[in-house]
Amino acid sequence: PNSPIAPPGRGSLRRSMMRVSQPSRHDAIGQSCELAESVPQRKSLLSTIVLGQLAIGDWGSFTDIVRNVFEQVLKDDSLASGPLAGNNASYIPELRDAPSDRFAITVCSVDGQLCAVGDSEEHFSVQSTGKSFAYTLAMKQHTLAYNPEHTGPEGAAYVHQYVGQEPSGRAFNDFELTRPDRNGVAHPFNPVTNAGAIVTCSMLDDRNMLPVVPGDARSARIESRLQKYKDFLSDLCGGAEIGDCMDVFESEQGEAYNN
Repeated sequence: PNSPIAPPGRGSLRRSMMRVSQPSRHDAIGQSCELAESVPQRKSLLSTIVLGQLAIGDWGSFTDIVRNVFEQVLKDDSLASGPLAGNNASYIPELRDAPSDRFAITVCSVDGQLCAVGDSEEHFSVQSTGKSFAYTLAMKQHTLAYNPEHTGPEGAAYVHQYVGQEPSGRAFNDFELTRPDRNGVAHPFNPVTNAGAIVTCSMLDDRNMLPVVPGDARSARIESRLQKYKDFLSDLCGGAEIGDCMDVFESEQGEAYNN
């Protein structure tokens, strides 16, 4: 899925009270700080602001720090070329050819205070960062609060019956599993290895009885599972639209010789 780094808030009151913007020195770079609309507020928005009870009290100083860090990194030529610059992942064409000059910093407080600096409107493939969201959604879906018909262990206790929670000390796509548990079953080391993410993704929407067409990436059950995942991401992103990167999917599928 694609995910914008910092979806803008849409409430005019919130924008007028919290938004700070200025022209950028860097091409295609915008800077803004505002109050995100979709983050749940613990109290009335207006009273929280008036009483100075937002999570980050000195918002001006905080955003100055964020901008200063952004500017310092942007000026550091050693990060643009040479040994510190790094390289795009090259195992699939879509990642190899992705623009490597995009840069943004975005911070959102629990009260919805949003600071976005740089290429914050750029869409990108979430890649392995999506594993943490799948893990979180798997825990959420296996609770009585989410599913009144759920039985047995809930949340993390449910998920970790099938996937471990220790560092593997190995490559992210290694085939190695844990030592067998007391039931003689070996598991992926944790939810953020490839093997662990495959397990947690299999838990999403797992009561869905829609038909599956073997080998069909667009079968009804897979579509439903993917949509629930994207809806969850959208909620986390303040209601932003989450799309599909089918070109990246096809590149990954074409090179998926292991996991």
